[in-house]
Amino acid sequence: MKLVLLALRNLQRQKKRTIFLIVAIAISSMLSAIMYSFSGGVLNNMTENASNIFAGHVYLYGKERLNDGRIIYNVDDGQKILELLENSGVPYNSYSVRTEIMQSTFYFESNSVWQSIIGFSPENEKSFLERVPFVAGGFDGLSIENGIIISSKSAEKLKIRLNDTLTAKVKDKNSQFSAVDFQVVGIMDNIDLFGVSTSYTNIEYLNKVIGLEPGAFQSLGIYFSSIEEVDSKADALFEALSKDLNFFPRPEKKEKADSIYALFLPRIDDDWSGIKYEFETINDRMKDIREAENVIKIVTTIVMIFIYLVICVGIANTFSIVMIERFKEIGTMRALGMQRGTVSMLFVLEALFMSIIGVVVGLASGALLMSLVYLIPFGTNGPLFLFLKNGHFTFVPDIFWIGLNTFLIVFFTFASILGTAIKASRLSPVEALSSVK
Repeated sequence: MKLVLLALRNLQRQKKRTIFLIVAIAISSMLSAIMYSFSGGVLNNMTENASNIFAGHVYLYGKERLNDGRIIYNVDDGQKILELLENSGVPYNSYSVRTEIMQSTFYFESNSVWQSIIGFSPENEKSFLERVPFVAGGFDGLSIENGIIISSKSAEKLKIRLNDTLTAKVKDKNSQFSAVDFQVVGIMDNIDLFGVSTSYTNIEYLNKVIGLEPGAFQSLGIYFSSIEEVDSKADALFEALSKDLNFFPRPEKKEKADSIYALFLPRIDDDWSGIKYEFETINDRMKDIREAENVIKIVTTIVMIFIYLVICVGIANTFSIVMIERFKEIGTMRALGMQRGTVSMLFVLEALFMSIIGVVVGLASGALLMSLVYLIPFGTNGPLFLFLKNGHFTFVPDIFWIGLNTFLIVFFTFASILGTAIKASRLSPVEALSSVK
């Protein structure tokens, strides 16, 4: 205990020098905490926003192979699927149904733009409705049977305004092209994920356009309470539905099937007829982004290591000077019976206390700064929409990476002082007391 108090007292002897090193450690600790928390918050916000754009945390869509070999997206018996979902025993918050035309071209006067068209039921997608930022009009306009909502980017290219009528060239389920008129009832800000331009209309009208039966749909989206429980509930739901539905292998199993060896074998999911279902989660769709986040964290850690090394050079030089300044003091303590190990421990404790104080100050400062940034409203209509939660940046601390960097700071501080501590412990009392330094 006395050694601890002595180490803390020694840190106060050269206050400016100690404060400078603590501030350097605190800044590096603060930066690492902010960067790791920021990337986690952005990923969570993107995933949540994407789940609303894609309409669900889990997606089930049917593929039907026709007699001529063509494959179309179709859920043959939507009511049966909904009953299976209800009886699966897996709790969920809500569901949404959608029909989509991937290839269509909008024409207005002499202008054209490529679009995908999504048909949906507004009453089933309240969370999506709440997040869509509008430039003009709104979802209320979909009370018109052929009403359509397009992005501001598409509206600009078409030079079209609210209530104008555009013509769309669409392909029905029989691969036949036809021209369909839509009335623009809303222009939304560009919220399209991965640069895909999308428009929205009534699902019943779109079903009629492409030749699906009333009440039919191509995909079912299921919402759970939170992103964190998606994987566990998705596994349980897939197992429950597999008893009655014929599924393609899930994405993680497909990856194994796509190995070099598998290229020389027939794919087990290529030989089928009738309707077969795909099952996918929001985490599957965001996999590449999650992998990119891990790469960013690894690169950040490598950069922080170089910063720690620079700081540790300063710590090592500072304590070398401290040792020189304390030659006579070390000699006196050794003459009074202090052991070599105790001398080393004194220097190590000083450095470790300094690094711990720096880390605590850095993490506290980082938490305060993140709280202040969270209070800044960035709005929901700008290009940052996908990265925000209700118009605000959020921060999700990653305990593993922040803990790893805290360990690295303490470790490098210990490593930088070790040589000086050993050298100080080897000073003999006679040598230290007779020194003129």
